[in-house]
Amino acid sequence: MNAIGCNNFTVICPTGWSEVIFSDDEENPVPTWEKSGGVGAVKFTVAHYAGGEPPNIGRDFLVGQLNKFPEVFDLRWRSPAEWCDNPAGGWFGYSGIFESDKEFVKVWNLSDGDNYCYATYTCPREQESSGELQEADELMASFRFCRIIGRGPIPQRG
Repeated sequence: MNAIGCNNFTVICPTGWSEVIFSDDEENPVPTWEKSGGVGAVKFTVAHYAGGEPPNIGRDFLVGQLNKFPEVFDLRWRSPAEWCDNPAGGWFGYSGIFESDKEFVKVWNLSDGDNYCYATYTCPREQESSGELQEADELMASFRFCRIIGRGPIPQRG
């Protein structure tokens, strides 16, 4: 397993996974991880709090963003939104699984109260049983914000 850091987060890649850059815009590359010879990829978008009025990102915002996802991307819910947290990693959030006739997608909306991560694992629907989702979940469990500014404890489950 390799620990890989970007400008505003780190993850530990499962064996065989590596970072690739996906972007149509050279100034705003999308950090993306995929497994060598695999069928899907995990893409990250991270908004990092750098100062000013604290955003105080909470559960309502995170689940609200997740609830918008299927309509925006023309997908169906496959399972209900699920609360997820990682006190050791300093984050909390919601995940959800979606599908279309051709795609399988898992989404994670995570925050530490100040910073926000929107991540997706996407693969062809007919290949969702490849075992990559479990590895993508492991990768996400290792996620850490590189915290420049932060305050207060993270909300607890419940």
